[in-house]
Amino acid sequence: MGDSGLKLGGVRLSPALILGAALALVLLIYMVTFQVRFDQTAVLTTFDEAGPNAVKEEPGLYLKWPYPVQEVRFYDRRVQVLESPLEQLRLRDDQLVVIGTYVDWRIQDPLKFFRSLKSVTDAEGQLKNRLRDAQSVIGQYALDDLTHSDPKANRLGEVEGKILAKLSADMQTQDYGIAVEAAGLKRLMPPEQVTPKYYEHMRKTCEQRAQGARSEGQAAADSIRAAAARDKDTILAFAERHAENLKAEAQRNSARYFKEFEQNEGFAIYLKQLEALRKTLQHNTTFLLDTQTAPFDLFVEPKGEAGKNPFTAPKPRGP
Repeated sequence: MGDSGLKLGGVRLSPALILGAALALVLLIYMVTFQVRFDQTAVLTTFDEAGPNAVKEEPGLYLKWPYPVQEVRFYDRRVQVLESPLEQLRLRDDQLVVIGTYVDWRIQDPLKFFRSLKSVTDAEGQLKNRLRDAQSVIGQYALDDLTHSDPKANRLGEVEGKILAKLSADMQTQDYGIAVEAAGLKRLMPPEQVTPKYYEHMRKTCEQRAQGARSEGQAAADSIRAAAARDKDTILAFAERHAENLKAEAQRNSARYFKEFEQNEGFAIYLKQLEALRKTLQHNTTFLLDTQTAPFDLFVEPKGEAGKNPFTAPKPRGP
């Protein structure tokens, strides 16, 4: 049976030896290199100290001395969310509420963060303490300020702005290398033992708002009705005056025409009939008419001297 393995310089290497050498090489590479991902920042420390060039932000593969000479701390570059435990707080109007707050933060300066806090766990502990101090501003407001349905009267946004400003100022003062991106309330609810009183208070508040809205609506409706009534009276008065003026003018005109017609009523009627014929026959239209009806009776030739129309021009006599 032949010997298995690889010969190198006359020395036969067994598979176990080759495998061990490969594992040792991989372990050596692992000890002297480290990789930084795109969402990470690395701080390379030497004997647990970090110098100005210790921060590695570009993704890639880097060399280092084996532990314990050098060690790498990896920090997440993304925004992280920290939520505080629920706490009971008394408001300005002596109402008790249970609140839960949150803060969005990220590591802005990895070197300062390492020198002051070193770990994310320590950073979250500091943030919780300062978030608890910052949320005390909620006690300056009444329950209605935080739960009002009207966006103009609701001051929840103002409260969250104050919490963010106070927390950001505290973290900048401590110079932890942390940037606070956002902060606010994630939960606001009454304590279990006061829930019935809380809902009774909310019901009365809603009833008062509804009554106020109904009163405002009724007042607006009354004002609109009064304005409409005034406009109606004004329009009717104007229409009546205008109608009286038209009526008076028509009477004056008719009186003038009647005075003229009284001088020769027959001639006036004859002129009116001619005017009616002119208006009727001015269009190229065919009519089927009853010649017994005025003014179309003018088309009928009168019979005899007695029926002669006194306003018809006499026919010329022959020689």
